[in-house]
Parts: sequence; C-alpha cells; structure tokens
Amino acid sequence: MKIFITGGARSGKSRYSQKLAESMTDFPLLIATAYPTDEEMKRRIEMHKKDRNENWETIEEPLDISLSIKNLDKNKHHVVVIDCLTVWLSNLFLFYNEDIEKIRSKTDEFIKTAKDLTFDFIMISNEVGMGIVPENRLARSFRDELGFFNQKLASISDEVILIIAGIPLIIKGRKG
Repeated sequence: MKIFITGGARSGKSRYSQKLAESMTDFPLLIATAYPTDEEMKRRIEMHKKDRNENWETIEEPLDISLSIKNLDKNKHHVVVIDCLTVWLSNLFLFYNEDIEKIRSKTDEFIKTAKDLTFDFIMISNEVGMGIVPENRLARSFRDELGFFNQKLASISDEVILIIAGIPLIIKGRKG
C-alpha cells in the first residue's frame, strides 16, 4: 500500500505518519531527507528523533532516496516512511542549482521507483500551493515543482491523506 500524506507546515504530518507506521509494523524504517545545515535544523531533527521509539531504523538520505529504496531488504522492511519529500525537493533545487530538467529527472525516477514497490510505503510532503503567490522566481518555481510532484505522488498512491491541525482527512482511498 502506498500512502501519501500532505498538509501545511506543523500540521501534524510526521506525528500522524509515525503512529500509522507503528500501527502497521513493530519495526518501521524512516528515510529522513533533512540534513543539519544550521542550529535550528539540528534542533528540529533531534525533536523528531526523540518522538520515535527505539524500534525505528533510520536512513539519512538527502539526495538519492530512489537508490536507498532500491537497496532495502524487502524481507526486513515492511513499512517505510519518507519524511519529507518537500525537504528532498528543496535539497535537489540546491544541489542541481535550480536546473529543472535535472530535478524533474530525479523526481520522475522516484515516482517510477515508488510505483514498483511491494512493501507498505508512507510518503510525506507539504502542501504549499494554497497560499499567496510568492514574490520571487525561485519560490514560485519551487512551489510549482512541488505542486506537480505532489500530483504525481497522489496519482500513484492507494491513499491520500490531508492533515489539517492534526486532523486527518481522507482524500483518496479508504473511508472511515
């Protein structure tokens, strides 16, 4: 099952995804895409680590998550959570110097990899297109690419869940 979870910043996506994964398996795997670029980001990463129990395995991968997924032991990892694809896309923007073709190549590779998965997979991303139009080109480009990417993620997912103020709203998939 592929589950796509989206929502605004600090809406409760990570907490909801963590509880969902823990309800599906005793030993979930997290692929974390953030890396500590400053003190504030280090604190955020530590806060998320403290929220998870000792049963979680973590792979830190800021750029090549497709390769990380392909190398997983399918007998060992039954539920994989990626937190967060918004941060991952931001990493790609920085790494590829805003080269949209290279960025789309990586996001398309991820979509293909995710489509072929045989284990349960929870993907987390932010919904950034519901606010004002950003004033600069880079921010608009990022917002647009994330919107296109999120649409692709939703299309390959069995379930799509929007989190608002900690409350999950089922957009696609099971009801109730």
